[in-house]
Amino acid sequence: MSDKVYLCLAPYCWGRGVTPGEAVRLARRSYPKIIKGAAGKEMPYDLYRVNPDDFVDQAGNICAQEAPEKIREVRFVGGQRTVKEKGLNAPLPKV
Repeated sequence: MSDKVYLCLAPYCWGRGVTPGEAVRLARRSYPKIIKGAAGKEMPYDLYRVNPDDFVDQAGNICAQEAPEKIREVRFVGGQRTVKEKGLNAPLPKV
């Protein structure tokens, strides 16, 4: 098992995966349909690299023994997509 996994936190949903793309895909799958209809496919999210034992509680907070490493932040303002990436040598694949 990998020593790190990825958590994607978005409004009202989250996803966990062994790759960044898998975490985002699982969060997108559970993104509320009423928000999808209003905002289209635009899903703002934060992507974290965490230990395998870390989890997301019912309030949407990351419960971790160590501070999670935030590696990507995606926001949509005025129809523009803003992406901030941190902590990686190579850029993450677009999802």
